[in-house]
Amino acid sequence: MTTSLDDVKPSSHAAHIISVGPAHLSKVFYIVADKEPLLYSTDLQEAVILLLMLHYIFWLEYPAKCKCSCKFLQERVLRRDAAEDGPVPVKLVRFMAKLL
Repeated sequence: MTTSLDDVKPSSHAAHIISVGPAHLSKVFYIVADKEPLLYSTDLQEAVILLLMLHYIFWLEYPAKCKCSCKFLQERVLRRDAAEDGPVPVKLVRFMAKLL
């Protein structure tokens, strides 16, 4: 368990959220890119929206491991068509079809 951002060594240059302490109890979330903290939030929902906006504003590619999740949130939260950013992953197309 980390108690501050100083204890964290991000392994990737990709933008992501780091929670300080256990994720389910955390009160501080940092948005990190290029191994540097850019923003912080005390609310997980706000941190997720800030992460999406960071990708949107700076035209960053979503990390491969969470591309489907990010594109889903882009469509549902930001109300922006995920197809505008290139091909939509098949997994997401199938999932969206089941929702409708």
